[in-house]
Amino acid sequence: MKTESFQSLRNVCGVLLIVIGTFTFGFMVALLSLSQDSEERRSDRNEFRSDTAQYTTTKASAPTLQLIENQTNKDSHFDRRHTLHNLFAKANSQELELYFSQSKNLVSLNFLRVVQDQLIQRWSVLDPQKALSLVIEEFTAERQIHLVQLVFKEWSRSNLSNAIKHAQQLDNNLIDVVVDSMVTSREDLSVEQRRDIARELKREWRAIEILRHENSEAVIKAPAQEWAAFVREQRDTLSSLDEAQLRMMGYIALSWVTLEGTTVMAHLREELPRTTSLLATTEFVARELMETQPDKALELVVFAASIDHDLGYQDLAIELIGSWAGNSLDQALDATLEIEAESLRWELQKKALEAAAEIDVFSLLSSLERLPEHLRDRAYALAIAEIAKKSPESAAEMLPNVSKLEERKLVTEAIVKRWALKDIDATIRWIETTSKLPIDRNKLKETAFQELVALDWRLAFETALSLPVNSKGAGWEGTVVQWLANRNSDLAESLLVRVRPGPGRVEAFDGIIFNALHDRDYHRALEVFLQLCELEEHSDQSIFLMPLTLTVPDLVLSSIDKIASRRAKVEVADWLIYEYANTDMFTPEEMKRIRQIASLGKE
Repeated sequence: MKTESFQSLRNVCGVLLIVIGTFTFGFMVALLSLSQDSEERRSDRNEFRSDTAQYTTTKASAPTLQLIENQTNKDSHFDRRHTLHNLFAKANSQELELYFSQSKNLVSLNFLRVVQDQLIQRWSVLDPQKALSLVIEEFTAERQIHLVQLVFKEWSRSNLSNAIKHAQQLDNNLIDVVVDSMVTSREDLSVEQRRDIARELKREWRAIEILRHENSEAVIKAPAQEWAAFVREQRDTLSSLDEAQLRMMGYIALSWVTLEGTTVMAHLREELPRTTSLLATTEFVARELMETQPDKALELVVFAASIDHDLGYQDLAIELIGSWAGNSLDQALDATLEIEAESLRWELQKKALEAAAEIDVFSLLSSLERLPEHLRDRAYALAIAEIAKKSPESAAEMLPNVSKLEERKLVTEAIVKRWALKDIDATIRWIETTSKLPIDRNKLKETAFQELVALDWRLAFETALSLPVNSKGAGWEGTVVQWLANRNSDLAESLLVRVRPGPGRVEAFDGIIFNALHDRDYHRALEVFLQLCELEEHSDQSIFLMPLTLTVPDLVLSSIDKIASRRAKVEVADWLIYEYANTDMFTPEEMKRIRQIASLGKE
């Protein structure tokens, strides 16, 4: 009985063990499964956090650009641009608004400008009109010039006609850079299409300048037709063309000259009305040719002068030959030998020699024998004149070697002008003691004081006072005051009391009167003249008595009784009668009075 009971108990325990084991195994499996699920969920959360962090790095609001600025202080310029490029490359308009707002808090000016550049460039891709408005409203004029180029570079690629339409509404200085930007960026278009961009903005010449440097092909392929069309379109305004139109004329002419030579200037002239000068166009073409073809530039100007007869051509030719001769005297002189106009040829040759002397005087002296014989004396004289700029004493010693009168005058004047600035006393002694001077000694002294007064008026005035009066009884200080009046009339007037009596004093007062007349201060001019008349009986010798009398006759007549000098009073009356006797300027009573004064001169 006990045995059976024990056996039953053992069976029950076995069953329990199986059940417990099964439960434990199932629990462990479930627990393991739960653990794996938990790990997967944790991994998902980590991935989500990683994605969120990455998104935050790219899209965060306030701190993003500031953090990049702090980091890029340690990075290279390339790293900084690369970081910003990645940040802005896929940004939408709303995000760009946020970035632009952040940029206002940046510290580094350089970094700020890099940010602004890339923001505006990206904005120009998404919404160029918004980008342009932002540039105009938010940035200084200086920054606008740079940023509008970025805007229209992108805009011209996405919608060229719309870009041109909006560019037409900009200020002139911005249109210039916009044209450059669009013409440069649209390399995919033909030359004519790129010219059309600039033409619609009235800046075609800017496109031509850009295209000439970019292309080996001719930018203007049919200049004759373009010239005729331009003149026809602008015929009513040819006398008042603006800079852009003048440049356009110049480029058309340059293309024509390049294709067919300088004689095409005759065809250019024929198309224009006779009252319209070709000088501006000729000057433009000549300056363009000077760098690579100076001979052709000079030939062009000389030929144009022969058909257009404007005095400006000679001045232009002289300027060009001077520039050329400074680099290549022999070639420049050779080019002048073919010029038929004798006077122009001589002027050009003199200028060429003068320019060569200024560049290297000793090189010119050493090359005298290579020059055409008729130019050697002039070249030698110009060389001495150039030496006088640094050593007038040395030039003075060389003067006896100059034989021709014209060249001797040139050298003598050059010596006096430079020496007076260096040592006025030595200059005066040289003028007084040197024999066979080709210029009147008094005129040379006047030249010396005229030069010195601009540098040191006090020294000039005191030196002049120390010298005896000249053969006409004039003190040299009168000359000094007269020239000083051209620079500082008030200062010159304050020196009048120290000027010695005689013609020199009249000369000094004339300097003040002239400047008053020039300034249309007629009351002052009359007042100074009246002062002169109180001091000098021979004030009638004033060279401005007649201009003053005829300019304001009524004012002069009202003060005629105040003229202390009888000679001057009679002279004034004579001029009033001469000019106004048969007019209604004066009443019969006034004219009678004037005639009475004039009769005093016959007593």
